[in-house]
Formats: sequence, structure tokens, C-alpha cells
Amino acid sequence: MYVAAAGTLSPTWDPEAGELSLVGSLDRLDLTCAQPDAPTTLALHGCFSELLEAADVRARIDAHLRPGARNLPKLALRELLANELGVDLEALTLTRPRPGVLRLNASLRPQ
Repeated sequence: MYVAAAGTLSPTWDPEAGELSLVGSLDRLDLTCAQPDAPTTLALHGCFSELLEAADVRARIDAHLRPGARNLPKLALRELLANELGVDLEALTLTRPRPGVLRLNASLRPQ
């Protein structure tokens, strides 16, 4: 089975928890059953039951990515800066000046 997906992941900042995490959604999910017949060709073969079992994959992935989900790793940025650099994180803003670029601006003060 071949799986192709497209969607969006966005970083989000939780100022109360001091955590930077990812949220998003899966916009497209393509499932294809294929088996190599020769070194350079693929032939589609029946795998209807496998596709039925995977039909709710998109919903499961979206559930992991929804805001507030606890299933993706998070970076405890406030704690990390305090413990490693001895600074308090007062505020953080996220901007996307262009596709593929994320800019974080932080307000820090010594402990």
C-alpha cells in the first residue's frame, strides 16, 4: 500500500504553559495498492480490505493534530530557557514572513 498525504502543520504558542507545539490538519490522503511486477513497473492489485481498514486514517491523524491534542511532542520553551540560560520568557510571537519561514520573537529578562 502506498500512502500520500498533503496538509498543514502550524506551530502554536501556549503562553500559560510556556509550550511551543504543532497543530494542523490533513487536507488530502491518497491510498493506493500496488505491487512491483518488474523492476521498473508497478501493477495495481486488489487490497480492498486494507483500504477499508485505513479509511479512517485521516480522521485519526487530524485528531492527533487538533488544537489542544497532547499526542505530538511539545517544546517546553519557558522551562528550557529558565533552566539552561537563566532567563525568563515574558512573551513570544510567531510570524510567517513567507512560506517555509517561521520567525519567533521573544521578550526575555534575566532571572
